[in-house]
Amino acid sequence: MKTEAYLVGPFVGELFWECFRFAPYIIHLKKRHPKHKFVVFTRPERFDLYGKYADVFVPLVLRNERRYKQNCFGLDGLRDDDYKYLNSFYTKKYRSKFTFIKRVIPDIDSWRYKVKWQFPRHKMDYDFMPRNPHKKILKSKILLKNIAYVDLIDEECIGLGDEYQFVSTSWLNDFYDIYGKPMQTSMIGFMIELIKSSSFVIGRGDRFASRMALLLGTPLIVVDDETDDDNFRLVNPLNTKIIRSDTIEEGIKIYEDNI
Repeated sequence: MKTEAYLVGPFVGELFWECFRFAPYIIHLKKRHPKHKFVVFTRPERFDLYGKYADVFVPLVLRNERRYKQNCFGLDGLRDDDYKYLNSFYTKKYRSKFTFIKRVIPDIDSWRYKVKWQFPRHKMDYDFMPRNPHKKILKSKILLKNIAYVDLIDEECIGLGDEYQFVSTSWLNDFYDIYGKPMQTSMIGFMIELIKSSSFVIGRGDRFASRMALLLGTPLIVVDDETDDDNFRLVNPLNTKIIRSDTIEEGIKIYEDNI
């Protein structure tokens, strides 16, 4: 008897749409149906949006992807025939191994690619759990204590003192180049573990790691940022604490005085 499984994807669209409006729904489904297998078809660098909740990862690799433009749930420039081929390949590959319970895939037909909540908003679970190697590698190289993740350019991080371990996105890029690529890891996986271990994140409202902090419930200090409250509310489902300040030092003081 074949194992029952959910077939997830292919997901071809924007990164933030995947981590905000799609992967959390898959996490919700896995928690509701822990005995079923989940087969996830997405770009390898995004595997850890599903992490420990996925049982099988299928790498989505598009030749000359630079010629396409990720757009909401869709991918501008991807021909219908090519998209149908991806789906056909995926289904045929796993039909002999699993009994499909359900295909979970965004509808990108016509204007549907830009419908934000194709999957129930109240069933989004942002409990991201990257695969095991990420935390083990980080713990072997740095002390995961008193961390502050800085999602700014390096020049803005100079002279921040030694009260916290300030870890920047630039530092993370270098770390991944050294320790990540040969392993079953991703930049996103390391980023999630660092943000979860951080006291707070320093950044701006339009940056990816800053938005991930909101989804992970880590307080966000935004410095010299023009993102208005309405836009923050749209990407802050957990009502994570947001501190506005003109300087990093001022933001840290507000954090320490109030949290």
